[in-house]
Amino acid sequence: MSRRKVGAMPVLGGEERGVGGLSEADFPTGADSLTEEEFRVEERIRRTAVSFLFRALSHGVRVRVRDGVVTSEAHIRDSSLVSLAVRLARAVEGVVDVRPRLTGASADRWE
Repeated sequence: MSRRKVGAMPVLGGEERGVGGLSEADFPTGADSLTEEEFRVEERIRRTAVSFLFRALSHGVRVRVRDGVVTSEAHIRDSSLVSLAVRLARAVEGVVDVRPRLTGASADRWE
């Protein structure tokens, strides 16, 4: 982005509607950057649990993997899907633990 002197980029959702934006601050560097394996694990989780269960808000679900520990953050409406999402994430190769941090109706009972 800095080579092309672009400060931010829009993020488009369904029907090319704007759902947010990205700036250089959104891309990790140094100690915050992912290893190749962590990146692969995050992508597998996004393809399985997030896109399958939370399709309508997949852009609003944050997934982080550090040393095999998955942290997911989101505001959800149907908290009954949380336990299934945790099981799907735990089934991904490379995951050693899952820590859901979710807000919404009854989400606190899944922590």
